[in-house]
Amino acid sequence: FDEDDPYYCAAKDELYFWSTRDGGQDIFMAKNGSVTKLASPINSGKGELQPFLTPDCQTLYFSSSRGATASGEHIIQIYSSARLGENEWAPPELFLGARIGTAEPTFTSDGKTMFFVQMFQTPQGQYILDIYSMQKKPN
Repeated sequence: FDEDDPYYCAAKDELYFWSTRDGGQDIFMAKNGSVTKLASPINSGKGELQPFLTPDCQTLYFSSSRGATASGEHIIQIYSSARLGENEWAPPELFLGARIGTAEPTFTSDGKTMFFVQMFQTPQGQYILDIYSMQKKPN
């Protein structure tokens, strides 16, 4: 199985990762010696990967190709979901997206800066990946 992009959330002693172990790309959580596939609405069957949690483990950011364009294409974008219970999450909301693709969310420990990968396509059809950052607006 492919198991990638592990993220350990110390506040709840949980390890999040994505895997192809069930035939798709799904997000899993390991805790107390057992592994659990996150239920819907996190895993949609469209490809969820690259989980990242806030230090308090209350907000999950991840990449997903669940959103479809008007032409029916599924483009990878970054979603966020709030924790509702022990293994229960709110319906994900689009956090950051673009016409070609946006993925791999990572935040600084203070939560003020987000880094992500932005995909571009050249006129020749080649894909280029660049790393960008954005700052949270002060209150």
